[in-house]
Amino acid sequence: WYSESSGSAYATWNIGSGSSDNVGVFLENGGTVQFGELTGSGTLKYGYPNAATATTLELGGKNTSFTCGVNVDGMNIKKEGSGTMTFTGTNPGEIEIANGAVAVSSDITASTTVTLSALAGSLQVASSVTVSDESKITQSLGDAYYVKKTEGADYTTYQAALIVAKVGDTSYSSLADAVSNANGANITLCADTTETVDISLAAGQVFDDGGYTHENATIAGSATGIEVVESGTTYT
Repeated sequence: WYSESSGSAYATWNIGSGSSDNVGVFLENGGTVQFGELTGSGTLKYGYPNAATATTLELGGKNTSFTCGVNVDGMNIKKEGSGTMTFTGTNPGEIEIANGAVAVSSDITASTTVTLSALAGSLQVASSVTVSDESKITQSLGDAYYVKKTEGADYTTYQAALIVAKVGDTSYSSLADAVSNANGANITLCADTTETVDISLAAGQVFDDGGYTHENATIAGSATGIEVVESGTTYT
């Protein structure tokens, strides 16, 4: 592949295990090549490792689920499309997930970074996989969002989510989750919510609405006073 237009977001490209060293992407100035699906277990090399701009393989445009065992040498991956890409090859340096899911079954080393750039994208890590540094799994949507980690029996899912509430420095995507995990610690609302939730405050515990609306939340506690602080209302 010698130009950005030489790929296709609507085609399946298979890199066989017997592929030779001359199978690769040769963009002298870097750029993006689209593959609807990338399958096989061969090696896809990058012909210009010292280019000023990185080369990215944009995968998943067919909106289908597929398995990619290709060893991507010297290039980044961007996942598009609604399907799941099960990646069994050597993890590249950078993976961006803009849509759908990327499922990995090999260890994520400290040299790999994963960026969740949309709410519709997720990273699925098999229970047998080691993540060397979770701080390398980030989101690029802004300070109002965080990386939500959900542990399951077979895999752990990482997904960008809106911060609705916080308990200390821990973020939650729903007020109900924050309340159920507060255990007497202070709760801060970080976004408007219409959740129906009962908030029962312990003695000395604080719920700060931060100026956001919570019209269906019922608040009760050991004290009856309501003190206005900063931009919002604190209930104690």
